[in-house]
Amino acid sequence: MRLSARSPSAAVRSRSLPRRRSAQIQACSKCNRFSICAACRGCEGREAWHQHECEAFVKLPPGAKKGDTSTLRLLLRHKATAEQGEWCGANAAAAGKEDFALLKTLQGNPASVPAQALLQLSLLTGVAKETAEELIYQIRTNAASLDRGGKAGCALCCHMGYTNHDCEPNTAAAIDAQGYVRLTALRAMAPGDEVLISYIDQRLNVDERRQVLESHYGFSCGCARCKADLRKKLRGGARALRAEGTGRALR
Repeated sequence: MRLSARSPSAAVRSRSLPRRRSAQIQACSKCNRFSICAACRGCEGREAWHQHECEAFVKLPPGAKKGDTSTLRLLLRHKATAEQGEWCGANAAAAGKEDFALLKTLQGNPASVPAQALLQLSLLTGVAKETAEELIYQIRTNAASLDRGGKAGCALCCHMGYTNHDCEPNTAAAIDAQGYVRLTALRAMAPGDEVLISYIDQRLNVDERRQVLESHYGFSCGCARCKADLRKKLRGGARALRAEGTGRALR
C-alpha cells in the first residue's frame, strides 16, 4: 500500500547542500541557501518563484544571515507564498501539492520559544508574531526529515501530520526523490486498519520513547509495544527485589 501527498512548499525548510555531495545539486548564487537539482532547474517555475524569498533574504541584516537561518527562511517562504501564491500557480492540487490552507489544520504543540526571539523573527521577516509562533510549533510537532545522502532539511506534510503514532507502526514514512511523502506498509493490513507511523526512533527503550513523546508531542503512549515493555520492566523489577530480599535473608 502506498499513499502519497506532495508536501507544501510554504512549510519546507532546506539547508545549503555542500556542492561536493552532488554535482547535480546547485545553490542559488544570490542567497547561497536555496538549492535545486538539475531535473528541476528551469522547469515548472520553481526558480522564478524563488526570487520572492531570495530577495527578502538577501536584504536581511548581515548578522541575521549567519549560522542556521532555516527558521528565518521558513517564515520568508510562508510570507512569499501567502502574498504571491504557490510556485506552481493557483491550482496546487493539479501539481500534486497540498493546499496552502491545510496548514491551519495541523496541531502545534507549544514549545519554549523565547518571546524576544519570536518578536525578532517577526520584525525581520514581516510575518506576524502569532503566525511565526504557530508555524514553529507546527514544524516541531509534525515535520519530517528530508534526507539526501545526509539531512538536507525538513518538510511539513499535512496529510502525514494527520497520521497517528505507534511504537511498532504498520507503515513507514519517507520523502521520495520527487518530493512526495510515501507511506509504505510494513506488514499486511486488513481493511479498516488504522495507518500508523512512528514519530520517534524505534530503537529507544520504553522509558526513552515515552519521555520523548510526552515532552515533544504531549501524550503518554499506550501502544501494545509500550504496554508489553512496561510489563517486562515491572516483572524485572519485582525479580530484582525478590533477589535482593533473598540475599539479605542469607546474610
